[in-house]
Parts: sequence; C-alpha cells; structure tokens
Amino acid sequence: MTMLIQIIEDDPHYAKLLIGILDGNPLLSFSGLSTTKAEALDALMKSPIADVFLLDVGLPDGSGLDLIQPILKAKPSAVIILLSTLGARNAILSAINLGAVGYVMKSTSSGGILQHIFDALNYGATLSPSLIKIAIDAVKEPVIEEVDSVVHATHTLTPREIEILNLLKDAHPSKRIASMLNVSKFTVSQHLRNVYRKLEAKNRVDAISIARIKKIIV
Repeated sequence: MTMLIQIIEDDPHYAKLLIGILDGNPLLSFSGLSTTKAEALDALMKSPIADVFLLDVGLPDGSGLDLIQPILKAKPSAVIILLSTLGARNAILSAINLGAVGYVMKSTSSGGILQHIFDALNYGATLSPSLIKIAIDAVKEPVIEEVDSVVHATHTLTPREIEILNLLKDAHPSKRIASMLNVSKFTVSQHLRNVYRKLEAKNRVDAISIARIKKIIV
C-alpha cells in the first residue's frame, strides 16, 4: 500500500530535496506541497488527505505547530513529523503535546529522512538522534505541569523567531543567519524587529538575556 505524503515547507530547495526522496521510493507517494499555513489549511479541505505530513516548524505566515491540530481534526490517523534546522526544546515538547509523532533535523541525510518516515509509520514515533537526550530529560522532569506555561511563555514568538534567537545566541551575524536559513538579510532583520518588539528588548544582547530569563532559549 502506497502512503501519501504531504509536504509543508517554504524553502524551495529543501522541498525539492524531500520530493526527490519520496519519488525514489515505491512505498511513498508525494501528494502535494504547501509553502504557507494558509495553503496547507486550504489543502486540508480537499481530498484525499495525506497519510503523512512533513511539516516545517517555521513558515512565512506563522508557526507550523498551529497546523498540527487542524491536520489531526481532518484526519485523526495522520502521522505528523516536524522538520527544523534547530532542535529547540520548547518547540519539541509543544509539538509532541499537540499530537505530532516525530521531530527531525533538516540536516538529516536523505536515507535518514526515509528511515524517520518509516519509523513513524511502523512504531508511532521518531526523533533525530541529537534530540533524544532532550526527550529523555523531559521524561525525568515534571514537565507535564509545566508544558502549558512553556507554551504560554513562547506563544508570542514564532518558531522562526526562536530559531533566529538561538542563532544569535551562538554569535552568528545576520548575513550568516540569512544564508543558513536560505532567506534574505531583509527577512532576518524583519524577524529581529519583531523579536525586539515582542520581548521589549533594546538590542540583540538584551533580547538574548530576556529570552533566557523567560526560558524561551537556554
């Protein structure tokens, strides 16, 4: 039985890579590409709805996390795997709490992505190896009571903004961040302006400090 795979990804180069991976496997069939939340929601109104969703965490019009519940409402049996360039703890916990079964780093090899898809289909869960410790630590900590407060603390920042904050923390300049995320420097600057406004920060150092205090980043 061929499984239908829907891709929700705004990076054209990465989307092309994913489509190529699917086209090379007889058990998987590419069913469509959405590049924004709006396009993805529109696709859910049509049939057939895919069996597996490869979902980018950071989309141009908001968080990919916001699509998890609508997807599961449209098709409760859907398998949702989040894709990200950074393994942010809050985003991982929020995704799982909302109903996703996988979280995979975009740096994963083509063969690795295929394995993650089949692991999710066969075993009901999958994680990039570098994220396993985060999951284990979450089990050790009393996070069930804390998940709501974690989501509340980050709800004003999109996953893309948190992603950029983490890159800022690692001392990457805007030009380098733009290259890493395959977006323009102007787009990065716009995200930074939004971050400063939402965190009421004066500059990058201030934003990183406030984000750490609020436990948005570590």
